[in-house]
This record gives sequence, C-alpha cells and structure tokens, in this order.
Amino acid sequence: MTSGVRTLWGEILEILHRRAELTAGTLREPRPGEIERAEAQLSLTFPEELREWWSLHDGQRRTEGERPTPGSVLPTFDLVSPTEAAAKAVMMRQIWDDLLRDADVPNTPLPVAGVPAHQWIHHFVPIGDDRGGEDLVVDLRGGPDHGCLMSFDKVECDYFGVQWPSIEHLLSDVLEVLRTGGSLRGWVPSFEDGALRWDLDVEALSEQLRG
Repeated sequence: MTSGVRTLWGEILEILHRRAELTAGTLREPRPGEIERAEAQLSLTFPEELREWWSLHDGQRRTEGERPTPGSVLPTFDLVSPTEAAAKAVMMRQIWDDLLRDADVPNTPLPVAGVPAHQWIHHFVPIGDDRGGEDLVVDLRGGPDHGCLMSFDKVECDYFGVQWPSIEHLLSDVLEVLRTGGSLRGWVPSFEDGALRWDLDVEALSEQLRG
C-alpha cells in the first residue's frame, strides 16, 4: 500500500515539475521527527500509509495574495503538514468537546471508521484544508474502513461519509485526471501559467452524484 503512495506521488510530482512549476514550488520538504511529534500531541498512532504520506512532503505553504496564483495539488484542499494537522485537530477537539458539554450531549460516536459521527472526533487527522471551514481527514477509527478519507465541513460535519478508501485511492484518482482529463468529483484540472488549477464542472458533478 505505502509503496503505491510513494509511486503515485512521484508520478504526480513529475507532472507538476513539468507542467506546473508554481504549484510544485508550494510544496515543503519533510522535516525529521515531525510525524512523531504530531502523534504524541494527538495521542494517536498513525497508520503506515499516513506516515509514508508525510514522509514525502511537509504540506504546502500558504499562498494567499500571490500573483499569479500558484494553484493547488488537490481540488479545493491545500496539503497540510503533520504540525498543522495536529494544531487543527487539537483546536477542533476543544471546540467540539466544549459544544457537546454545553449541550449536555454525550461524546460517544460509533467506533467504526467511515460512519458519519456528525461531530469532530479524536480519531480524525486532517491532511487537507480548504482554508474556509472544510478539512479532508483520515479516519483512524477501527473497522474495515480504517484509514479512509472523509470530508469534515463546519456546517455539514462528516455527513457525506467516505470520500476515498485511502490516500492511495485519492492519489490514483488525481493522477488519472491529470493524465487523461475528465473530472475529479466535478473538478476539472487545467495547466495555466505554470500552475495546476481546478475548475468546477457543475454538469460533471451532477452526473457523478447521480451515479
């Protein structure tokens, strides 16, 4: 599984360096010990695939206000580092612990990965951030979908359930559309002025939702 992540990421990087230098330039080099510090901060043991993922990069630097806009590796989400992920998860844990306590609601989500919890839980680890209230998270609860990717929105929470079974599946989908065109969950890639950009195709999104 992890060798697949490394291979797929290498092929995506090759495309970025060839066609989207600005986007490639936003990626930071991994930092030794950062993964272990994030695990300790969250009191979690990351699965091998997530550790492999963060051994390949340290997220993307913030690019607000840059001209030309350097684009993004994923549609809507910027990649985050282990340090950023831990900080976001700690903040979200505190927010939701306070909300549930104030509402006198027990914090007892189902322990099975991929099942919507309708709240932020301690087993969520963000790997992508849209900088507007939505995160792409790895669900580290147990069960057959352990390690799946879910979207957590500040309004809808994790209502839509599993988005990808794994990081490897996400990267495979990204690589496919970069190579062949088409859309990824309604987002169509293009290469403009040295940047990878994603444009929403409403018709394609509607077809995928119907499917």
